[in-house]
Amino acid sequence: MDETRLRGLLEQAAASPAPPSRVDVELARSRARRKLRWRLASLAGASAAAVVAVIAVAVAVPGSGGAPGRGKAPEAHAQVIAPRQFSMSSPYAAFGWLPPGESLDGGTLTPSSVYLTAGPHSSWALNVFVAGFCNLTSAQVLRQLGQHRHPMLDCSDSSSGLMLPVTSVAAAQVDGRAAFWVSHTYLIWQYARRAWAALEPPKSVMNRTVIKVASGIRYGAAGSPVEYPAQLVNMPAAWTLASVHFAADAGVLRASQYQLTGTGLGADAPMFTTDPATASSSCYYYPGGESARQTIDGYRVTVNHIPASNGSDPVQQVCAADADGLAVFVSTYGKNASPDAVSIFRRHMRLLGTNPANWTTEPLG
Repeated sequence: MDETRLRGLLEQAAASPAPPSRVDVELARSRARRKLRWRLASLAGASAAAVVAVIAVAVAVPGSGGAPGRGKAPEAHAQVIAPRQFSMSSPYAAFGWLPPGESLDGGTLTPSSVYLTAGPHSSWALNVFVAGFCNLTSAQVLRQLGQHRHPMLDCSDSSSGLMLPVTSVAAAQVDGRAAFWVSHTYLIWQYARRAWAALEPPKSVMNRTVIKVASGIRYGAAGSPVEYPAQLVNMPAAWTLASVHFAADAGVLRASQYQLTGTGLGADAPMFTTDPATASSSCYYYPGGESARQTIDGYRVTVNHIPASNGSDPVQQVCAADADGLAVFVSTYGKNASPDAVSIFRRHMRLLGTNPANWTTEPLG
């Protein structure tokens, strides 16, 4: 996603009464905030001081506390062997120790990364990557810093990018491993062979607190699975889950926005939002014939047909402000999308209500 489009999405998300973007607005918001935060970190780091001092690595600060979730996580200091692909069923990583009053509040899973936030206001942000996803090893970073060079840790693929300009070595280790500062704001470390993690702390937090949070991160945690308030049935066999954004909601990791993929991530991949309906839940109605109000399976919905423009694919959206207590949003892309949004809502989507006891851990039935 280029910088111009990214900033445009953020501006649209911030403009409160303005019409929504012609994409799945809620998913775009979370992705745009996440990508722009790291992109700006990269830009800031690129202008860092030219001479980087390599600080002697001190003794690790041990983590403490338990990992959230119903399952039992392995010890933070156990030998970790990072996988080449993460499970989409539950987060591979989990926060352990956090400052008092702060806890997990959400995250995003993809096959190559886990993104978690904690706070009360998402003030801690953690990215964990699969083995081999980033371009350098810890030894290579140390070597370049020792040569007064500026290592750039590239953790990116065709759909997203993190470019992390390393500025210095942290004065304390994370689980016995060297850690590094990115623009003196983000802490990164290699948590396993060729596998990196990056922690963005709140502003003005002391460095020793950041190290303690990082040292408490658990990997391979068999914690709570992500649970879905809706299930897709009889979808094409090739479709799989590509990404899911979840919210920590009363002890449950509730799927909020997610995307499927059949032939690889792209504009044709359908997107979904399934959040609890509120008094302010609504569906935007485009004037000029692009929108129509319908009843599908007894639910009042708004169907938007947004034509192609500026090289973008046409979009079909189905929005239900309240369907069995859920605010549901389905988007499909391309004139030949099959099944399209209307067909998915009518024939392929089982709404499971607002009671977590009725939800499923299998989004594709």
